[in-house]
Amino acid sequence: MTAIELRIGNLIQWISTGNTDVVKDIVTLDKREANVNNVSISDCIGIELTRDWLLKFGFVYRGIYYHFPNNDIFKLEQYKNKNSFWLRHGSESIDCTRINHVHQLQNLYFALTSEELQLTNEEKTKWTI
Repeated sequence: MTAIELRIGNLIQWISTGNTDVVKDIVTLDKREANVNNVSISDCIGIELTRDWLLKFGFVYRGIYYHFPNNDIFKLEQYKNKNSFWLRHGSESIDCTRINHVHQLQNLYFALTSEELQLTNEEKTKWTI
């Protein structure tokens, strides 16, 4: 993962503890090194995007794709039953980019809707990020 992949508000995972955290601060130190929340970016990884994470964000499974009820144009199709997804538009899959991590989904959702992807209220009360 590199600093250019992250935005403030993205979810990441710390390698040392396995804890999930929200990116609150990104400082680029040089071409290869950056700090996230005052810790080296090399100490964090992307969170694997799974069915459970989609449900935490409010997606609903509809046969062959995951549908986001608040935005009818945003649908994801799972790639060969793996934790990798494609954006779906109408009846077509847009398979040029696979979405493998939570922060990628957050960034794509924001790019397409100009809104932040939020955890459901139920998920927000289960754990603090």
